Amino acid sequence: LAVSRERNRLARDLHDTLAHSLAAIAVQLEALRTLLAHDPGAAEGTVDDLLHLARSGLDDSRKAIQALRSDRLETLGLVGAIRDMLKPFQARTGIQADLSVAGQEPELTGEEAQALFRIAEEALINVELHAAAQKVTVRLAFGSDRIDLEVRDDGVGFDPAAVDADRYGLTGMQERAAMIRATLEISSRPAGGTRVWCTIPR
Repeated sequence: LAVSRERNRLARDLHDTLAHSLAAIAVQLEALRTLLAHDPGAAEGTVDDLLHLARSGLDDSRKAIQALRSDRLETLGLVGAIRDMLKPFQARTGIQADLSVAGQEPELTGEEAQALFRIAEEALINVELHAAAQKVTVRLAFGSDRIDLEVRDDGVGFDPAAVDADRYGLTGMQERAAMIRATLEISSRPAGGTRVWCTIPR
């Protein structure tokens, strides 16, 4: 029932944001086709309107996706939300994506769940954009004294000391970990893959 409700909300949010914006852009494009042939000056104004519509639709879509991700955590829990994220990641990138879970998922605060999810998400974005990996593994381990999140890939790796931390979102991951009093370690070397490891003490 919870999953069904989430899907219904997704459909409504996409209709109210993305579908409306795309419909408006389609109408404007039809008008632009006519203006290009008969009134190039007015066509330029229509292009400006199209850019505004596209940017507005993009902003609305991002807000809807942000809200849906929060709901996904509440509905599916951390394990379910990460598993749900890995499916489209694998389909989109062709990278084998596995999830391993040890222990029973405990009651996490909203901040803890959100931070761990975002760290995993950022690590996967880096794998997609930079790693040229064949496989990525996400591991969650729930113990009595700690919670571990690990994202490991077999990609090209990098020298952490030689890159701009903001380019790889490393600073953001460190900040998210600090917000929940967790430690975050990122280890990598050229041709040696990358490991992102976050630990929350209990």
